[in-house]
Amino acid sequence: NPNSGQHLGPPPVNTSPSRSVINTQSCLAATYEAVGRHEKALSMERDVYRGRLKLNGEEQEETLRAASNYANLLIEMQRFEESKALFRKTVSVARRVLGES
Repeated sequence: NPNSGQHLGPPPVNTSPSRSVINTQSCLAATYEAVGRHEKALSMERDVYRGRLKLNGEEQEETLRAASNYANLLIEMQRFEESKALFRKTVSVARRVLGES
């Protein structure tokens, strides 16, 4: 049988965001922030952070940078408790991955 061992039907759906999609979202978030659309920028920064976590895991520099961008925007929007919680989580990972310097 020529089809034995072959997958029939549609290919599995990849639900992981691609690096290019995440990079585009990051640029859009910066643009929204620059034009004063802070809530939209925050939503996108959150998506970028979550996407980086899913794609790279928490110990990659890109993920740490996305967490920092998200936390900094939370500070700009005076959402200090959320920012503090994210920074506390991120700092321990960053120290482990990047060292103390």
